[in-house]
Amino acid sequence: MSRLRLTGTVMVIVGGVVFLVALAFLPYFSAGFLGRLFREPTLWDLTTRGPVFLTVVGVAAIVAAVGALLTDEPVLLILASVFSFYLLGSTFPVGSATYRLYGVGFWIATAATFTMSVGGILAVAGWRFARPS
Repeated sequence: MSRLRLTGTVMVIVGGVVFLVALAFLPYFSAGFLGRLFREPTLWDLTTRGPVFLTVVGVAAIVAAVGALLTDEPVLLILASVFSFYLLGSTFPVGSATYRLYGVGFWIATAATFTMSVGGILAVAGWRFARPS
């Protein structure tokens, strides 16, 4: 296994775990001054079906990356990369007028999905351009 593939796969796994932690435990919106009086909500507190679907896709990306570490299947690398890009597109709102409302959970989840996406590209590139031994 090439270094590039190993590095990319580990980035997908670590980014996935950080994404799941940010989704479940960190405040998604910043309440400003009211955050001192009330607990700031996580994404799980705000909606019902959205975080469930994102969690399932995140776990699927982690499972595909772990499977790619254990086997030599390029399909699992591509699948982990596709899941990572889907999470990035679902997490980051492009049309928002301002990003001041979002809390630390949003930013860490977005950074984690970006890390997963870059790791997916590196893993696929490491598989594609690996030298035969």
